[in-house]
Amino acid sequence: MFADKQAVLNAFRFRHACKSYDAAKKIPADDFAYILETARLSPSSFGLESWHFLMVQNRTLREELRDIAWGAAEKIMDCSHFVILLARTLPCRRIIKKKSGAARMECRLKLLG
Repeated sequence: MFADKQAVLNAFRFRHACKSYDAAKKIPADDFAYILETARLSPSSFGLESWHFLMVQNRTLREELRDIAWGAAEKIMDCSHFVILLARTLPCRRIIKKKSGAARMECRLKLLG
């Protein structure tokens, strides 16, 4: 094994909710690139990895998102990096291929919705 098993378990057991951020502190670019790459490579149960990560650094856009980012509304302006997780809903996409007409349109609207 390439890693100490106990160290890995300890890392997974550690839970910490950050209630506020120091706006003056930033995660170094190379560290954040590493975090994003490990997230991108994390496997899904079907091996499809149907997610994308959208990093929002633009302050004006963050202000616009604040009203709809209910879990991050108080933190979005001060956090070092704000990442939105985008995921495809593959079961609905499979249904779209099998249906036609109104049922197909309804499913597409759910994807957008």
